Amino acid sequence: RDGHITIDRLDAVTPPGVVPWREIMVQTICAAAMAVVAWRLSVLAGEATEWGDVTQYLGWPLAPIIWFGAALSAVAAVIHLGKLFAAVRSVLPRRESRP
Repeated sequence: RDGHITIDRLDAVTPPGVVPWREIMVQTICAAAMAVVAWRLSVLAGEATEWGDVTQYLGWPLAPIIWFGAALSAVAAVIHLGKLFAAVRSVLPRRESRP
């Protein structure tokens, strides 16, 4: 629903025809960034699993925590991909249905 807090400094000066393209660019960058974060966290989690890394004081294993972060980053990437596809659909011309 896009109910998060935003700063709309550029909205007043952005031509209405550019707004959908800006949304496509933002969602593409966000999806790619979250995919990279998920990938790098999964690599780090694999290394933590292999090495048996634990927290310094409590001795808890780090790998499950890192895997959880990787999974949430992947979910965020998928959400941004969904928003990207919605933005692309808003730019494409509508096909009229035939009776």
